[in-house]
Amino acid sequence: MPASRPRSLRRRLEASPLTVLVGLASLALSLPVIVPGGAVLLPALFELRGGDAATVQPWRLLTGHLVHLSGRQLVLNLAAFLWLGALCEPKMPRRYGSLLLGSALAVSAGVLLLHPALGAYRGLSGIASAQLAALVVLRLRDTRRRGAAGAALPLLTLLLFFVKTAYELGTGRGLFTGSLGLAGAGASPAAHLFGALAGLVVALLPKRSCSTHRSSVPEGVDRPLPLISTSRVG
Repeated sequence: MPASRPRSLRRRLEASPLTVLVGLASLALSLPVIVPGGAVLLPALFELRGGDAATVQPWRLLTGHLVHLSGRQLVLNLAAFLWLGALCEPKMPRRYGSLLLGSALAVSAGVLLLHPALGAYRGLSGIASAQLAALVVLRLRDTRRRGAAGAALPLLTLLLFFVKTAYELGTGRGLFTGSLGLAGAGASPAAHLFGALAGLVVALLPKRSCSTHRSSVPEGVDRPLPLISTSRVG
């Protein structure tokens, strides 16, 4: 029933507190970009920059992902991040924090490595790419238990993603957005590439054995989503 979809989304977001927290932080820091001239306020203080800026101000390696270049980029990136996070975090709760932190650092390093003269980089798309890659691995593990037929779609999705990224790296043009403007403030396919690679690494790492019995359901398998009291603040 259509009415069940909002409830299902709400339950998934309630089961994804880290995703919601990062999303709210990104929204708060990026809101000035919708105001004329607002991009020089908070976003400019936190964006990732080339040269020696990241060395002198190392927080930019993490905060550059939370700020955005425009309202349109904010809406698109935030929607993708929340959607993928709500699918991903409940399936790998013990490693989800490592996924976010590892992909943020990998994306920043990759962008600075391939585009050292980049004026500025902003956006959650690199981390969203890590979420996508990790989700593909989780889906493949799940389909391995149900049969190999279901593995085709996740693999095709990941293949098309890497083909698109390779095209953009080779041509310097976004497949859907035209010129990437890498000499100034713009998108970087390197962010998507390094984000996806980080997501694959984290999702494929061997699971550590745990002596506690907090959960009998292993990571990567669908589990019931807990109901959280609506009186919870934040």
